[in-house]
Amino acid sequence: MAIAAVMCFHSALYFPIAGATRSLFLFGWSGVDLFFVISGFLIGGILVDQREAGNYFSAFYLRRFFRIVPVYFAVLAAYGFAWSMDGAIRPTLARAVGSPMHWYTYLSITNNFQIAKQDSMGFFLPVSWSLAIEEQFYLTLPLLVWLVAPKHFPKVVGTLIVAVVLLRASSCWYEVVTQNQAYVLPWFRADALLMGVGCALLVRNNRAVEWMRSHRALLLGALGVFGLAVIVTGTHLPHWTASPKSPLMTVGLTLVALMYAALLLFSIVHPPAALSRALSLRPLQWIGKVSYCVYLVHQVAFAAATVLILPSLEQWFPRGAPWITLFAALAAIILIAQISWVILERRMIRVGHRFDFEPKPEMGQPALTLVPQGATQLRAAEE
Repeated sequence: MAIAAVMCFHSALYFPIAGATRSLFLFGWSGVDLFFVISGFLIGGILVDQREAGNYFSAFYLRRFFRIVPVYFAVLAAYGFAWSMDGAIRPTLARAVGSPMHWYTYLSITNNFQIAKQDSMGFFLPVSWSLAIEEQFYLTLPLLVWLVAPKHFPKVVGTLIVAVVLLRASSCWYEVVTQNQAYVLPWFRADALLMGVGCALLVRNNRAVEWMRSHRALLLGALGVFGLAVIVTGTHLPHWTASPKSPLMTVGLTLVALMYAALLLFSIVHPPAALSRALSLRPLQWIGKVSYCVYLVHQVAFAAATVLILPSLEQWFPRGAPWITLFAALAAIILIAQISWVILERRMIRVGHRFDFEPKPEMGQPALTLVPQGATQLRAAEE
């Protein structure tokens, strides 16, 4: 659902989708926020469960490395090879998919800092700002879980969420930052990830789970209230040159994260049977499986198609050219994602899974983990 929303958003930016469909698609930017909440839930849950593991840090980082870095570097290598050919291809490449950032920015996965510094997303692979936030989250959360005593950890998470919200709201209101900077820097966006961590803590608390099970209406009501609040604050991202003082940037991003956190908790504690069956369909499972590669390449494919394919098609099919171009781009995205999965991703995941968490020698056996069935399936999907 998260990757489909983001693809809808970018398709509305590159292609002439109109009417109510366009308005709906333009809310697809929030798919990244949905992913942040889910990622915080999954990664936070794994770290909390494995806090006492003897190889806590090494197992976590090795598994994350083999899941994320190989595909990312493969995309960079393909672009680097094309850029190195020089000649007429460079101007075309820059016009189609953007010029490169500094090489060390890509290698260190600090793309969001480069975007914030230049106050522009006019680079190759601009979607990597969210990947950079994820990686920065991976660098900080394991240490936080390890250092803070479990009984104090929920309070620390709650305090950090409030701090992030106040920092972003005040920075945007007083225009200390631009909208781009508030959108891509980790200390302004960590609230969604931390809310996911909070959800992971809730589903591991028997009393909290029982309360949510017995107060289904309140959980649904919270989802509805947050959804209405999002509509009030705005569902469309303002233009990147606009003032950061908009309700969406000050408090709206937090409301979006709260809405998705409520949706996640409801889906785990009260899994809707019809929705579960629908999302278990093989095509949707496949999209989820290859979603990482799809996320990395889809905007590049859309941009390249509109520059390289659309002008030629317009001569022959003036009306249908944009839609033919869109479907051609989607076909290319699907093909690339499947090739990536077969040749690279599943092999690298297999390598990563060799590094399993091990209990400390003095521990008799791993601590009992209280995780509902839905959460277990989500964690398996992330792995």
